[in-house]
Amino acid sequence: MKVLNLQQIDKGADAKKMKIVSVTEEWKVICKEIMDELEDGVIDDPDQCIADLSSMLLMLRLHPIAQTVEKIMWALDLDDLKEETLVDTIFRSIFAMVDTDDSKCVDKGELKRAMHILGLHTMTDEQAERIIKEFDVDNSGTIEEDEFVAWMSNTYCRPGEVDKPPVKLNGELWTPPQEGLLIVDFKADRMPPSQSEIGTDEGVLRLIENINHAATPSERQKLFDKATSNSDIFMTAAQAQKLMDICPAGEELDTITKLLPQMIDAQQSCQLVDGNLTINQIICMKKKMGPAFTVIMGNR
Repeated sequence: MKVLNLQQIDKGADAKKMKIVSVTEEWKVICKEIMDELEDGVIDDPDQCIADLSSMLLMLRLHPIAQTVEKIMWALDLDDLKEETLVDTIFRSIFAMVDTDDSKCVDKGELKRAMHILGLHTMTDEQAERIIKEFDVDNSGTIEEDEFVAWMSNTYCRPGEVDKPPVKLNGELWTPPQEGLLIVDFKADRMPPSQSEIGTDEGVLRLIENINHAATPSERQKLFDKATSNSDIFMTAAQAQKLMDICPAGEELDTITKLLPQMIDAQQSCQLVDGNLTINQIICMKKKMGPAFTVIMGNR
C-alpha cells in the first residue's frame, strides 16, 4: 500500500498539536451546529448557517457555490426539523430549487440543472434518462420529490455515517500521536460507480468512431487519453474490449493500464486483463501499477 506522510511536526516545547478527527465525528459536529441554528425555526445567523451547510454538502461530495447554498438554506422547511431527517430536508430544498415550473416533479433538463448548481460534472441526456428510468417508481417519465430524495440519498449519502470500531494495534487500543511524524497505510475496498457514471454502448461506439476518424496517430492517442484519464465515466469489460480491438499491435499493455481505473469493478478488470495479456505482461503491469493493482483487480 502507498504510504502517506500526513504531517511533519517539529518536536520540542513549542511543538504544535495535531488533532485527528474522524469523518463520523466531523459529521456529528456539523449536524449539531446546524440543528442548534435551525431547530427553533428561525435562522439567526445566516452566514454561519451557510458555512455549516457548505461543510456538510462538501462531506456529501457536493460543491455548490455560496450563493447556491444560501438559496438552499432559505428554501429549507424548518417545521418539525429533526437531526435524523436533516439531510432529507436539504435534498428536498434542492428539489424545490430545480423544480422551476412548480410541477412537483423534475424532468431530465431539471435533473441536469441540479447537477450543475451542485457543482458536479455535466450530465448528458442519456445519463439523466437512465437515472429517471431507475428511480421513477410510478413510471411517470419524471422524478417526483420522494424519488429525487431517494436518488440523492443513494448516490451521495456515503460520508462516514456508520461509526467504525476503534483501531487496535497488537490487541490494544491505538491512540493517534499528538506530535511528531505520522505515517499511515490506507486500505479500502474500491467503491463501485453509481449507475449514472457507467457509460453506454452508444457512447463507446461514438468514441471509437471519433478515434478512427482522427487525422494522425497522435490525435487518436489524445482522444483515447482524454476519454480514459481521470474520467467520470466507467466501462464494462465488453465496452473496454471494443477499445482494445482498435489499439495498435504491441500497445496492449499500455492500453489496458489506462483502461483499468475506469472499469466498474474488479471482476470486469480481471476479465479484461485475462482476455488480452499474457502472464508475463500481467507481472509487468503489476510492477508498473504498484499498490493500485490490488485495489483495481481485487485480491488477485
